[in-house]
Amino acid sequence: MAISVAAQNTPPKTDTLIYYFRAGNEMVNTMDSAEYIRLVYPDAEQPQLFVIREMYKNGKPKLSAKALDKELKPRFDGNYIEFYDNGKRKCQMFFVKGQLKGKAYTYFQEGRLYAVVDNYFDDANRPAQKLEECYDADGKQICQKGDGLWIEYDGDLKTIDISGNVNNGHKIGEWNGYLQDSLKYVETYSGGIMKTWQIFDKQDNKVEYTEVPLADSSTYRGAGYAGGSRALYKFLAEQIRYPRAAIQTRTSGTVFVNFTISANGELSNFRIVKGIKNGCNDEAVRVVKLSSPWIPAYRNGKAIASTFTMPIAFNIGRTMQPVDFSKGKSDK
Repeated sequence: MAISVAAQNTPPKTDTLIYYFRAGNEMVNTMDSAEYIRLVYPDAEQPQLFVIREMYKNGKPKLSAKALDKELKPRFDGNYIEFYDNGKRKCQMFFVKGQLKGKAYTYFQEGRLYAVVDNYFDDANRPAQKLEECYDADGKQICQKGDGLWIEYDGDLKTIDISGNVNNGHKIGEWNGYLQDSLKYVETYSGGIMKTWQIFDKQDNKVEYTEVPLADSSTYRGAGYAGGSRALYKFLAEQIRYPRAAIQTRTSGTVFVNFTISANGELSNFRIVKGIKNGCNDEAVRVVKLSSPWIPAYRNGKAIASTFTMPIAFNIGRTMQPVDFSKGKSDK
């Protein structure tokens, strides 16, 4: 179904920018290949702002907001509301000069409240947040006043990604999630910051990357970053750039990037095994690409191609945290 711009009560075309997007916020050239449309035009009441309106192909609203500019990744200012394609409200939050501030509300597709998160700036003027309320899919409150259980879902709140405990508004202890049907991962938090992660198979056997001396030609040695894990920590901390959209919306979490290491150490075939939103997936892939070349895997003393799954942790308001990447999954 094509979207009728005229039917959306929009301002004159001379004042309006029109963009077409498909899944993943990828911009396309025509309405026929788009999944939603974005209109940008000056705000009649506040000339310093631009009105941002997005609509699904069925004509229902997708986004209603205002921004300080008309860029593709605008700096939002004021009330910000997203909607599901059934017309129900998806989230509601408030921005001040491109920064998320105050309480943000997220809803299930049926319209019931899912979570309340308070966004603020800490004593060092860094963006931070507290997890306040969380409800499960049946409407039961599982976290109240920052204490209890917390469940994180996929983008449409249909599939559980990971769950764990919250104390005083921050993630604590072990959080358990699933990469695929065959792999479980465990993130360990202290004061809301992820410190370590591990991956387990169906039999709860830990999947670890371990180095085997090359002299032992009868064994397999997984591929690894030149210089070892500490050098990788340092490289990631220097290269990672928190996406502006992720900063604005306080997006945090872990992106798992799978890639191939060739027999000569070159990296290729990058794919997201499990990701998060607002530019973090693209940034994770960008940084992993920069880490090439690696030391290849060896079997019986011969370099071979292998695959590796690396976690990139995005912690809002903090620099890259020294997550133990030596436990990344290395496939023989």
